[in-house]
Amino acid sequence: MKKLLTLILFPLMLVSCLDHDNPELGAINTEAVKIDATISVTPANTWIERSQELVVRVSDLNMKAPKGVILRNIRLMVDDRQLLTKPYSGEELEFRVPLNYITPGRLNFAVWGDLVQKDHRDASIIIADNISRILFDEIPELECEATVAVTVHGTSTNGEVYDRSFTVKSDDGHDLPVPASELYWRPSLGTASYLDVTLAASAKTSSPNSSLSSIAQRVYWGASHGTEPTIKLHIENKPGALAAEKLVLLVSGVWYGKWENISIEDAKMNFPFILKEVE
Repeated sequence: MKKLLTLILFPLMLVSCLDHDNPELGAINTEAVKIDATISVTPANTWIERSQELVVRVSDLNMKAPKGVILRNIRLMVDDRQLLTKPYSGEELEFRVPLNYITPGRLNFAVWGDLVQKDHRDASIIIADNISRILFDEIPELECEATVAVTVHGTSTNGEVYDRSFTVKSDDGHDLPVPASELYWRPSLGTASYLDVTLAASAKTSSPNSSLSSIAQRVYWGASHGTEPTIKLHIENKPGALAAEKLVLLVSGVWYGKWENISIEDAKMNFPFILKEVE
């Protein structure tokens, strides 16, 4: 009896599924359907590598649709290929995608919704698309080194002149350490209350683990110091005066070329360097 029941149910299920694709059925009016949702993607970086996992979360979904239209499934797509499908029940959905089986290159992820309506053909609607990522076997490292040429000038009350120049390079923590002993001055006679300091910045960019070329497109001091790589300051001749200026050097780098057969055009990254006084 169980075997006979199975044989009876199977053709019924098959007919039911086929009905949704029956060309004689009416089409769901997808133009009258609007779906808004919060889509979060981790990692958020545009560049990802195959050892990682991509996590796409769909939450706070709100649908406006004609009566009888139901959101049945949500699908995660990549380049028009289906990756995962989950039934929608009104709760937050999470799609976890191991990337080690996806071919490296430029990828476009999208979130689609499957719609059903009685006596109508099934339909699909885009919830979110253009979730662009570049998948690498090894992500190119983007690095930047900043250099500041420091020139100091001072004159004491008895006419003694102090002229000194030295160079500061950024460290691994993206700080620019300026030695206080090189900067401040004690004249042999008289006093020197102020110093004129010129800071001339430059930078070089690189990608140590890839063949990408790069340039430091912009080098400038932030805040109220304009957009030039060289600034002039008039500061007190006492330790801490330069640090009190709270200077930040900003560098905008651009990387380009081909890596892992993927053409990279104008990949941009900004680097802040904080100027600090050290002993």
